Amino acid sequence: MILAELRKKAFTLIGNEQGLPLVFTLEATGLQHLTECCESLFDSELGRRYFNSIIQVEAFIQPGLERGEIIHVINNKGDFLGFAWAVEQGAFCSYPYIQAIAVKRAYRSIGAGSFLLSHIEQTCFARSTCIFTLSSSASPKLLRFFHRHGYRRVGKIPNLCLPDLDELLLMKTNNDLSHN
Repeated sequence: MILAELRKKAFTLIGNEQGLPLVFTLEATGLQHLTECCESLFDSELGRRYFNSIIQVEAFIQPGLERGEIIHVINNKGDFLGFAWAVEQGAFCSYPYIQAIAVKRAYRSIGAGSFLLSHIEQTCFARSTCIFTLSSSASPKLLRFFHRHGYRRVGKIPNLCLPDLDELLLMKTNNDLSHN
């Protein structure tokens, strides 16, 4: 499993939020965090667009939790901030694929998503030359997030999930690591 090394130990980042100490800790995610993962994803721009109910989100996320492909981040108070899901050979049966990153609304824009992404990349680039993900053309915030982290658009898949909505294939190579 791609996240096996990440699940073995907690990583901590000390930052600053409005002059207060901010600590992020990465942890293994299991079925006990299913509800929090579902709420984080469903309460997002893409979650509302792609899923009609929290039950659909649960059906989507549960297999990733069962396979150990999902990690989450907490703050220094132990609050669940968000999660990331990466599949080791999820792109073209050969390359790591980021299935989802979602942060609870109250904790967005404080670095939790970037923290999750950086640890996925660290693990993936130890084994692979590139990482892939999809982003909806209807989610400019998510596209900006990935572009800010060095991902570039390498393809477009029209109407993949929803009519009149393009999915954009994004890729980052280990040559692009200066964007972290």
